[in-house]
Amino acid sequence: MVYNDTFVLGIFLDPTSVVNALRQFRDAGFVPAEISVLQPDTKTPEIAAMLVRAGVRESDALSYEARVQRGEILISITCGGRERTVLAAKILDDMGADDIVPWSDQAFADSAVV
Repeated sequence: MVYNDTFVLGIFLDPTSVVNALRQFRDAGFVPAEISVLQPDTKTPEIAAMLVRAGVRESDALSYEARVQRGEILISITCGGRERTVLAAKILDDMGADDIVPWSDQAFADSAVV
């Protein structure tokens, strides 16, 4: 299985948790270009369409979009490999993220990492 384009998604309920998670990602060696934060004031009207183009199932993408519209914060971490994918998922989990899902191909997306 190839993990070159793997990314992990997670939802946070509050900005303080996001800031703490971003610090953890930085300390773990992730760089800003690998981290995307979509919050309610993000000027991306079609978050779901963007996620579907990235390979997320449409039903999941619509759910993420609805949560952001309700005020929650979506973080996407580009990982590039299994080891970093597991690390990113662990950081999200440790920092209190919800709905943590790795995406690469469907088989990997359907397996539990955390």
